[in-house]
Amino acid sequence: MSYDLAGRKTAMSDPDLGNWSYTYDAAGNLRTQTDARGCRTTLSYDALDRVTQKSYAAVSGGSCGAATATVSYGYDAFTPGANYGRGKRTSMTDGSGSTSWVYGDVRGRLTKETKTITGGGTFVTEWAYDAADLLTWMRYPDGEQVTTSYLRQKLVNGVSGASVYVQSTQYDAAGRLELQMLGSNQVRIDPGYYGWTVQGGRMQWLRSGVTTNEDRQKLEYGYDAVGNVSWIKDHLAGGVQTQSFSYDSMNRLVSASAAPAGDGGAYSESYSYDSAGRLVNGPRGSGYVYGDAAHRHAVTGVSGGHSYAYDANGNMVSRTTGGQSFTLTYDAENRLVSVSGAVSASFVYDGDGRRVKATVNGVTTYYVGDYYEVSGGVVKKYYSAGGKRVALRSGGTLYWLLSDHLGSTAVTLSGTAEAGEVRYRAFGATRFTSGTMPTSYRFTGQREEAALGLYFYNARWYDPALGHFLSPDTLVPDPGNALDYHRYAYVRFNPLKYTDPSGHYSQCPGCQCPGCFIDPRPFFYAVSIIARASLLVVNRTRRDGVGGQFVVQMTDIIEANTRATLTDPVVVGAILRHESAAIERWALDGLADRGEAIQAQLAGDTASIGPGQMQIRCARELEQLGYVTARGSDQERIQALLGKETSVEYVTGMVRYLSDQLRTVPGFNDLSTEDQQRLILIGYNQGWEYLQENIEELGLMELIRRSDYDNQTLDEYLRWRAQQ
Repeated sequence: MSYDLAGRKTAMSDPDLGNWSYTYDAAGNLRTQTDARGCRTTLSYDALDRVTQKSYAAVSGGSCGAATATVSYGYDAFTPGANYGRGKRTSMTDGSGSTSWVYGDVRGRLTKETKTITGGGTFVTEWAYDAADLLTWMRYPDGEQVTTSYLRQKLVNGVSGASVYVQSTQYDAAGRLELQMLGSNQVRIDPGYYGWTVQGGRMQWLRSGVTTNEDRQKLEYGYDAVGNVSWIKDHLAGGVQTQSFSYDSMNRLVSASAAPAGDGGAYSESYSYDSAGRLVNGPRGSGYVYGDAAHRHAVTGVSGGHSYAYDANGNMVSRTTGGQSFTLTYDAENRLVSVSGAVSASFVYDGDGRRVKATVNGVTTYYVGDYYEVSGGVVKKYYSAGGKRVALRSGGTLYWLLSDHLGSTAVTLSGTAEAGEVRYRAFGATRFTSGTMPTSYRFTGQREEAALGLYFYNARWYDPALGHFLSPDTLVPDPGNALDYHRYAYVRFNPLKYTDPSGHYSQCPGCQCPGCFIDPRPFFYAVSIIARASLLVVNRTRRDGVGGQFVVQMTDIIEANTRATLTDPVVVGAILRHESAAIERWALDGLADRGEAIQAQLAGDTASIGPGQMQIRCARELEQLGYVTARGSDQERIQALLGKETSVEYVTGMVRYLSDQLRTVPGFNDLSTEDQQRLILIGYNQGWEYLQENIEELGLMELIRRSDYDNQTLDEYLRWRAQQ
């Protein structure tokens, strides 16, 4: 990497992406980006530094691949009664057609999208929200209005439109799905979980069936000590069929098998890796070869006659497998736009990179988001509850979609009768099918192009038989994790634990592993505070020379805690809000004066220390109660609390302890999610004894009212701003 004097990246030489360069305008905006192929992307901005145009041109004898149209963006003006967006993007014109957006309520929320796809027509989608920003209804392009209802905790209860799609939903105290009834109580989804102290509350089983209790799906899960899936039992595979998995010390999959028992889909695979973290033996077989020096992690061959080649950017441009050869072409944005050879296919994307049209072997499909598609005059509509697809209407037939722990479509039902079933190998290749699967959403809920043997993962395409993406990731999601520098790797080679919805980074589905929570809003709230605090620290550093070491340290701890096993989704918001708010408070005007005092406090035995200002006495209590491992002396406790990894144990232990205690308090489980978060936040800062005494004296709501840390933080910040 090379940087200019302003700290901006000006050049990059990457073992997978090749050599890239960047230039900036006088305002510091990225002006041009030139990739390894010699394709230059140029960005134009308005007076408010908003991107207004994106264009592409080859330079120095380079190539941009397939012709890519210029993308233009428009922004709104404040129009009371019509458009309340006030600075938001309202239009986009690109090679696929055009899109316009309307922000039609007083909060500036998106209420209407009009999308015109060249050759496909115009599609209008509308949305409405309640006072809590929850979606109350959505109107599909064909006019069907689908309404969503919520429980007091702001979790989805029901979804209905032309039919009832979700009758009712129940959750446990942690906000995890406990029971969901699809249709007019036709089909049930009934997951179960391990105890918090056994497997961290991970999924234990997933049962689905008709209301007569006849199971259509019955999966059971087991895990190793660090949360990797070690086995899955399918009780309805013509008997009990067990998949078994094992891992190396870096949590990469090294073996996967399905016992021969059952009605089909048995397999056995082993995987190994070289010193560079590359597959040597993979799902395709043995003998992975890496013969492209310009793209170190790109597979160029596998024993058995499989071969691959790449362009300068690392995109796979030729593919020979199973006796079939394919030529692949990409556009200026490194998006796959055509395939020729054994299969003929073409793909069209809008200016945001969303696929809007696909033609495969002469059959054309138009896509509007992930909820509406048209092919050959047949409309398919998808219905979701809480971000999970539960139903599909294809033409006049309604299907129920039953998925596994990864969100992979496993069983489809028509009414209460099974329509189709599919099972997958570890990396996503299909190992068994029966009946009819009316959806292309398959492995991990991504779209399969079966004729190509590939999956579309939004930013990139994935080959499940190879275990690799076809293009290197343009992002390194976690620079602190060596596995993320393998830009072709699929989910760090742990495909039973992670998914990759965007094609850019691994994440855990549901609540299966560290860092998982249901509602992302508290996280973004915390991030906004961190960003604001960072500016304050920079300002203080310039004026007084006081470093932001403590703030940086706390930011690292927040990152670690976000990834850690936080036991209750309701709690995550409280933890992140509190810790990020603490950063902001320390970053306010008094930071310079308090800097030395804070550092001195950190060395004491009774000071407020570590994440969430947890007291030493709280640490002692947690150790005595068995929620964390004993640390010994108070100095050892201090070091543990300040460490990025070991602090996580205390955070998690405190969360478990407070959650267990508060669930026994009358009225706690009836509170809203926000109020539950506030109580846990108070206990996280003050300890259980304080909570217990004040709940008894004041009651739950009065204690919450008197301890509003968020408002306190905001008031401090506003006072500081007023003094500048």
